[in-house]
Amino acid sequence: MAERTPTKIQIALARNMKAYRAALGYSQARLAELADLSVPFVGDIEICRKTPSLQALESLAKALSLEPWQLIWDGKAFPSFAGPAIADRLVEEVTTLIRERFQSYPGGSNLSDGNPPSPEDEGR
Repeated sequence: MAERTPTKIQIALARNMKAYRAALGYSQARLAELADLSVPFVGDIEICRKTPSLQALESLAKALSLEPWQLIWDGKAFPSFAGPAIADRLVEEVTTLIRERFQSYPGGSNLSDGNPPSPEDEGR
């Protein structure tokens, strides 16, 4: 039986999984342990031999501190039909996330107005 050609999603998943794993300094064994998967299965995903279930994809994403879509995104821009509404929503969500994260840091409460702290604020 001839091997199947990997799909674009499998290729993106393999590339992203390797890159994020390497960035965190994880071996395949460490990622497999954190995701509660077998080492051979993680290796097979990274060479496009196997495709994870949605549950396994979620486990891998969680182990890498990602959202599942980040593992399968091919890095290309959003399609043109997505339009500005999606871009506006993404900007809003990222802005909210940044505000929430910075409020946990000293001086982060100064971000409540949406502006970064001024040099005068940082001394307080």
